[in-house]
Amino acid sequence: MHAARGNAAAALTVLLEYGAQEKRTQVTNLAGAPWRSQAALLHLALGQQTDALQLATEELELAHRWGTERVIGLASRCLGVVMGGPKGESLLRETVAMLERSPARLALARARYELGAALSRRGEADQGRQVLTQALDLAETCGSLLLAGRVRRMLAELGVRPKAAPAPAPGLSATEHRVVELVGAGDSDRQVAYTQYRDSAGDVGQFMRWLSTGRGSAWPGVVFWVWRRSSR
Repeated sequence: MHAARGNAAAALTVLLEYGAQEKRTQVTNLAGAPWRSQAALLHLALGQQTDALQLATEELELAHRWGTERVIGLASRCLGVVMGGPKGESLLRETVAMLERSPARLALARARYELGAALSRRGEADQGRQVLTQALDLAETCGSLLLAGRVRRMLAELGVRPKAAPAPAPGLSATEHRVVELVGAGDSDRQVAYTQYRDSAGDVGQFMRWLSTGRGSAWPGVVFWVWRRSSR
């Protein structure tokens, strides 16, 4: 919520508080709560390159221990963005290639967006437009209105007029669209709950206490509770 309002510093504070709680409770769930990569991007937005690089590198190391392509892809995409330049672009290419072999379609769309943006900044406009168009098609297939909007704006800056956006599902709020997007992308109940709780700026300690209980059957209820909280 803070990030959406343009307050990167406040959003970073929430994420770092979550990270501190995670370390105290010794609960690490990169699939459901990748706070380091999100905090790294906020550090980057605030011009704190060293802190961003430290967190992004740490998350990629943890992701390789976790072992799933989706988690590794999310972490390597973040590190590629933070690194920037030729090394960052190379890592983004590797990320796209890896996610193309995985079922993580929304993660692939996000990686393609970042790669297309990097190519465009480097002056590779034609290749950048091609990758961004692929990102847009996949984002719309996944139902990600937020990502599709970002890709459309990037393409417009490059002089491309994308096809008309599909009509949104009638009667759904922005929060409901977000939940549908996360579920459609294959996120688990825990992942949806974490994302919605984080975005609603809920009490981090309370969320961590839920996480540490390990009561998997309770998570659908958490998703609903967080959704209702963030819809107020």
